Amino acid sequence: MRPHRITTIGLMSLLAVILATPAAAATRHADERPIDFGKQWVRKHPYTLMGLAIRDQPPLDARRYIDAHFSTLLVWKTRDAILGPGSKAGLTWHAHLYAKDGPTEKFQKRVAKLTQQYPGNIALMINDEPLLAKMPVTGQALAWLRRAYPDTLSYCNALPMGDHNAAYSSSLRTDYSYEKYVDDYIDIIRPDVMMFDIYPYQDRDGVANVYFLNMQVVREASLKAGIPYWVFVQSWQGPNRRLPSESDLRMQLFSTLTFGYTGIAYFGFDTTHERAVLDVNGVPTRLYEPTVRANQEVMNIAGPLRYLTSTEVRFIKRTHGSAVPQGLLAWDNFTTRDPHLKEI
Repeated sequence: MRPHRITTIGLMSLLAVILATPAAAATRHADERPIDFGKQWVRKHPYTLMGLAIRDQPPLDARRYIDAHFSTLLVWKTRDAILGPGSKAGLTWHAHLYAKDGPTEKFQKRVAKLTQQYPGNIALMINDEPLLAKMPVTGQALAWLRRAYPDTLSYCNALPMGDHNAAYSSSLRTDYSYEKYVDDYIDIIRPDVMMFDIYPYQDRDGVANVYFLNMQVVREASLKAGIPYWVFVQSWQGPNRRLPSESDLRMQLFSTLTFGYTGIAYFGFDTTHERAVLDVNGVPTRLYEPTVRANQEVMNIAGPLRYLTSTEVRFIKRTHGSAVPQGLLAWDNFTTRDPHLKEI
């Protein structure tokens, strides 16, 4: 979850999306998981909106977390002071675990202990931001999870765009593009959902100029693979990252819905950095109340997205001279034919 160096643009205006219903589910064999398990899982559960919890001091304030309208809990480092209060409060939970050597006996015992000790586990995130060389062992861990816990969503978290191409593979592969990285990530790891992180609000360099492009690259690769796609949004302050304002937060949340993402995770709810939705002492920051308001709105409108497939994303220019972000096309009522959308 490390921050990445990215350059500057001005703020963007509104996005438009056209959604269509997905095709019927298909299965390989009766005794195997459905091919579209990720899609089916997304439809069976509330819209995934979660905040990353990592601190064990103070313990998780489950009531405050629930009051922020998160639908499930994401536990990083699987600490008892987080899982205990969360599980006791009836929250379902996702846990991040490392399996750097694949599904070792130690890893398998860790999963068994956690899922038995704390009711409510529905998903496991394995490893974080793997380079090409680490994808096979991550894929092996997810393959084991699919066999051992067939009803549990298994996934990883990918790097964002912004580094030089060699950073996604090794210094020996200067020709290795981010687009190739995302394709390999999906093909080798085979996650139930595609997820990545991008933190666009910087102290020194303004707003990331690859934000919308990155959202589109992941969207297109995921749609091609037939899997849902999720994203970590920035809700933290740290090295060259400022704490987002309410409008910053809303831009991330609602552009994410516009691109058809069916899961959002805050990085983070609490924090080991300077501050997030809570500070290092567990006290709400100025971002807590905006989080409460925005999350309630997201949950009010995001439910139907679980049953839809994004077919097109267009950018609405505020003026004739405003720029269209990388990776997007402008909307107009001549090239985008839609009988329901007459004008904006």
